[in-house]
Amino acid sequence: MPNERKELFQKVIDTLRIGGRSEKTISNYVHAIYRFLEYFQDKDISTLDEDDIIEYIKYQYLSKSCSGSTYNMNVSAIKYFYIVNFNKEFNNKLLPRTKLTKNYHQ
Repeated sequence: MPNERKELFQKVIDTLRIGGRSEKTISNYVHAIYRFLEYFQDKDISTLDEDDIIEYIKYQYLSKSCSGSTYNMNVSAIKYFYIVNFNKEFNNKLLPRTKLTKNYHQ
């Protein structure tokens, strides 16, 4: 991984720690962001937009029927990466969180 991307990762990790996030959350975000950046390894990540992220999400998650919580965590990690590193927010209507189904066995 190029040094520039390592610095972007470190900024995310530092910001999550400052925010009091658990090491599990940090690990989940780092892995999600790593997979995202690997998918776009030949692109300038600072120029990606909602369409690019939708392409990735469709490829990585929707085609594999992942759980709603997995989808939500990955979208949240990607959005967090962009707000922390590029002060860039995405349209939540284009990248919505999914409603989770609740299966309680009591």
